[in-house]
Amino acid sequence: MSYFDVSSPSSSSAVFSPETRQRRFSSGTPEIAPQYALSPEYTHLVEEEGMKAVIAQKIAKLQDSLPQLSHSKLRQARADITYLLSIYQGEDTMIAQCRAGGVFSAPA
Repeated sequence: MSYFDVSSPSSSSAVFSPETRQRRFSSGTPEIAPQYALSPEYTHLVEEEGMKAVIAQKIAKLQDSLPQLSHSKLRQARADITYLLSIYQGEDTMIAQCRAGGVFSAPA
């Protein structure tokens, strides 16, 4: 079905089908993907100075726990590891948030 009149080359007027006369909007709300937030038990590590050794320990502990986690907790743990690794490597919290958000949103 064509929505444009192509019968004459000089014609530029659009011919709309009956379906386009009224727009229908969904009554349901769009599904919004959950956003990543660093787990509360790690926020103090990022806020305080000189926590690099503790961050390294927490990353190792998280990595060791990965095989035992459920799908949703695994997604959160991987994102937390990415966030903490970024902070450990000296990145800004905004960069860490973006990287962790990408890991959190990625398909498993």
